[in-house]
Amino acid sequence: MTVVDLYDNILKNFNFAPSAIVIAPNLSKELEIISKKLPNAKIISDAKKCPVNSLDAVFCVVDLSVIKGHESTTKLNFNDYLKFRNKSGDESLETVYYSSLLLKEDGEVVFFSPFPMTHKENVVKVLTCCKFKEIEIVNEYLIKAKKRKLIKYEFDKGRLVLEEAHHPELIEKILDFSEKYYREHGFNFRKEIDRLFTKHSDYFVVIRKKTDEILAISRHVWHIPGHFLPLMLATKINSGEHLSLTLPDKNHFGEFAGLYVTSFSGGKAYKEVMGMVFKYVIGLRIDRMAFTTYLKNDIKSGELYEKIFGFNDFVAELVYGDFGGIWMLLKGEKTEIINSMEEFLDK
Repeated sequence: MTVVDLYDNILKNFNFAPSAIVIAPNLSKELEIISKKLPNAKIISDAKKCPVNSLDAVFCVVDLSVIKGHESTTKLNFNDYLKFRNKSGDESLETVYYSSLLLKEDGEVVFFSPFPMTHKENVVKVLTCCKFKEIEIVNEYLIKAKKRKLIKYEFDKGRLVLEEAHHPELIEKILDFSEKYYREHGFNFRKEIDRLFTKHSDYFVVIRKKTDEILAISRHVWHIPGHFLPLMLATKINSGEHLSLTLPDKNHFGEFAGLYVTSFSGGKAYKEVMGMVFKYVIGLRIDRMAFTTYLKNDIKSGELYEKIFGFNDFVAELVYGDFGGIWMLLKGEKTEIINSMEEFLDK
């Protein structure tokens, strides 16, 4: 059965009417077949150039067979990883990510992989990371899903807004906020390094409604197959070695971080945004183990993460490439984080 025959079957049997067909840029054969057989269809071969939140449904042709198991460690540093990504790219994750951006909330998608998926549970994890819900594996080639609604609400008597960031413009503002903060504090923040993790991250931001000023941000980086957590590219201060994660296919690790402006409103915003990122990730039941870091000698932050957020286990002192500083890596288990966060949010 050709991809066009399959497409016709889906239209007949799935009650599915796609607004467009998205094809991963590396699938030139499938693009040629579909272009010839369906000359009137709206075909998108570079989804990142299309308007955000513009379509109700898409049929997405992308090779999901490349999603295998998680790496437990790496010998790459941040600069090596940047060179690797610039050279090789990642058509599968990019296509799934930009297909999500294309869709309106609750928009439908059918993914077709020309090659059979062998690690279906990890494919589901990647789709969940990219904001999809109601993920149904039809067979080893087909998956149905919907884009979930993003989180957004007002608090502090309507003065502050918490928003889950997915739109590229808002994420760019978050990067601007991070760059300004870290450079003012003497660190070498580089956007091109930070963007290595954007497509497998969750971002939350609190904005002052009256001025549109960012007061706080939080971020969760997913550990997905073929992609590293920042801590995996960092090195231990004493040995220069990289960390090795234990049974990553089973434990599902993630890495958290948060920033806020020093003010009364900033403190409120930080509490809200950190509470949300933990509730969201733990609520999805994805991470079994979570990591975070704080700057060595920043005793206040260390106590916050250990005693309030539930990151009770010290792992190592790390250096994050040329970023600067020595960072204390902490690990927390799901149950400890849940219990600690419930107490913290009730105060």
